[in-house]
Amino acid sequence: MYNRVMILRYLNLPSDFIFLLKSDMNTRGAGFKILKSNFWNSGSISSLVKNCFVDIDELGRFDRIIHSLGWLGFRDRLASAYVEYELTGHFPKSPNLRLIDEVLTLEDYLKPYTIDGHGRGFLLGFYLRLHMCREQRTNPDFEIPKNLISEDIINLFDVGQSKVLPIDWIGLTLHLLSQYKRVDYLKDGLSQSMTFQDFLTDLPPSDKEDTLYNLVTYGASIEDKEMFFSEVV
Repeated sequence: MYNRVMILRYLNLPSDFIFLLKSDMNTRGAGFKILKSNFWNSGSISSLVKNCFVDIDELGRFDRIIHSLGWLGFRDRLASAYVEYELTGHFPKSPNLRLIDEVLTLEDYLKPYTIDGHGRGFLLGFYLRLHMCREQRTNPDFEIPKNLISEDIINLFDVGQSKVLPIDWIGLTLHLLSQYKRVDYLKDGLSQSMTFQDFLTDLPPSDKEDTLYNLVTYGASIEDKEMFFSEVV
């Protein structure tokens, strides 16, 4: 993704939105119910509904908007609005969905390896896309890469035999490790059931520190502590 070792920054992400991306958003899932009962009428999502969805329904009614867009369409418009705000300082009346093309590409790559109805692949892409906004604002020559995480890294998931829920953590971890280790090495290690601790031990101290720093930064940004109490890979 970068020609240099990536060091992540803490991002103050919209709490309501990232909560939903970490939740079961099937129509009977807990996240979907909370969106309707809690977030629709108060908080940041409520404010954006009144600003960015008037072309769908001027009154901002849940049933009208969700029936028209579905959860995924609604989610994509929200994400696009957040990215545009990060780039311009203003929320749009009509969000530009092209701003999240790379996020959707990453989600599509990760979809075969994760559980339906959960948006953690999208969450990782959303974080990485927002992370690039500062550089995009300050460097006119900066181009958003088509693949936020390379296909070689995504293909490492083929080593596993089952779908995983925390696809964002595993994808990010493998991407970070690939900055120091060849993909073939990672593939062989995964085939031999190496753990995250095994991979980490094999890094020089400075590279190990950077990797842990990046993971802690991501965890803080998405308000996720659970992964620090269990194995990541």
